[in-house]
Amino acid sequence: MKISTLLSLGAAALAVAAGCSREPSAPILDAAAPPARGEADALSRPAPADAAAPVAEPDDGLALIAGEAPTLRILDAGLEPRRRLSPSLSVGAAERAKVTLSMTVATTLDGRALPVQTLPEVTLSLALSVVAVAPDGSAVCALEITDAAVHDSGADAAAGTVARVREGLAAVAGLEGEVSIGPGGLTRGAKLSPLEGAPEVVKLLEGFEQAMGQIGIPLPTEPVGAGARWRLTQALGQLDARVEQRLDVALVREAGGRVATTLTLSQSLVEAGEGKGPRLEALSGSGVGEATLALDRALPVYAEARFRTRLKMTLDGARAMEMDMSAAVKIVATDADDDGRR
Repeated sequence: MKISTLLSLGAAALAVAAGCSREPSAPILDAAAPPARGEADALSRPAPADAAAPVAEPDDGLALIAGEAPTLRILDAGLEPRRRLSPSLSVGAAERAKVTLSMTVATTLDGRALPVQTLPEVTLSLALSVVAVAPDGSAVCALEITDAAVHDSGADAAAGTVARVREGLAAVAGLEGEVSIGPGGLTRGAKLSPLEGAPEVVKLLEGFEQAMGQIGIPLPTEPVGAGARWRLTQALGQLDARVEQRLDVALVREAGGRVATTLTLSQSLVEAGEGKGPRLEALSGSGVGEATLALDRALPVYAEARFRTRLKMTLDGARAMEMDMSAAVKIVATDADDDGRR
């Protein structure tokens, strides 16, 4: 599950929180990967109250490199008995879920620490319905954002930041679109319509499109059993750079159409960019999480992960920027009997 792409929404919301005051204007990557569970995210000193600090403007983020299809490889087929975990979506099936995320970005520019940017916890309520299923199992789903909420309880974000994010999210509720899902359960893309409003709100919606287009958990076509492990490898690109992302999935148990898994994500820079503008010099990311799938549902019944990514880049061939991004994300089906974790 390329769940780290949900951070593109977080990066866009940070842009809303910054009130469009951005300096320098450099892309923020959407790939924040998790520290191990319980690891402290000690990121730089807290920002002054309600500081509208400069934020690197998010662009389209890390994206699959055209012509290079993701590869899925079984590392261990697991114990007997084994069986194929085949998604079985049906036309007309409907589901509801909530996606909650929080994010913190610490930035240094030419060795000078900028105020830490903290995104308050944001929750989006989603309604999804299957409108078409192909013979190979791929499907198209209608999507609606039914509600968007910002939670300021216990958040480190300043009150002004919470207010700006809440104002930006006001345009999100009621938006509709569609999600395309491949035969193995990995989503292929998403589109909301229309994308209108202030530029920072449009950025937020574009980030959500990218996130929703890449949150599926890949399932192998070969039979597997308890303890099975498989790896999805993807070549991602941004700023003429090449990044390899690996998602390792381990099967904890499977019963009654519910598949419980643990997730481990890693990202590494394979080739630095060569452009004359912003240049990505280094990137490392890691993440851990867990997810429970229902084979007859498009979205996870339950998923939770923590991410952390560190990167270095040069701006205009001279200025140096470093970013340390941490985030947490959770998906919970609100119409399911249980989340399959018991």
